[in-house]
Amino acid sequence: MLSSGTQPQVRILSSPEFIEALKYKLVEESRELVAEIPEKAAGELADVQEIIDELCAALGISKEQLEELQKAKRKKAGGFLERLYVDTVQIAEDDPWVKHYLSSPDKYPEVK
Repeated sequence: MLSSGTQPQVRILSSPEFIEALKYKLVEESRELVAEIPEKAAGELADVQEIIDELCAALGISKEQLEELQKAKRKKAGGFLERLYVDTVQIAEDDPWVKHYLSSPDKYPEVK
């Protein structure tokens, strides 16, 4: 910013403010990644990774811990290696998870 002649007003964020700001920045950079052409995706991925690294540091999560969590989640729920995508989910009406899924349609659009 300074090289372009602008003068930003800055302040030091508290730890909770910093974590919250990083979360919003992660969403912003992820949206930019979605909108980016494939040839420029590496730059956006670098931005996303930078934010993830900072979030981990701010939350006290080591890279090793994060990798172990990824492995555990992949083992439990699967990963992306097979390129499978869930379009819809059919679930019995009496399943205890129905209320949870239906209460968050933005989070679970595949549940109908």
